[in-house]
Amino acid sequence: MASEYDLYHHPQLNPLIQQKLATSILRVSRICWKLCYKDTEISPDCIENCTENYIKSFDIVLDEIDKRNRMRKS
Repeated sequence: MASEYDLYHHPQLNPLIQQKLATSILRVSRICWKLCYKDTEISPDCIENCTENYIKSFDIVLDEIDKRNRMRKS
């Protein structure tokens, strides 16, 4: 699974996409904090699961970028 660092520093992403991705990750972190801490006790597992699922979706995007780049080189 890619970390936030891996996503932000992926070599195939141009600077504009990197900036949007960093902003998006920050927003998701805030959303996860709000969802996980609203009307409940603090649960680190909730935040971890929330952000982990979001990062998995970015893995799919990065895999697709890699596939397209490999197809272009072939």
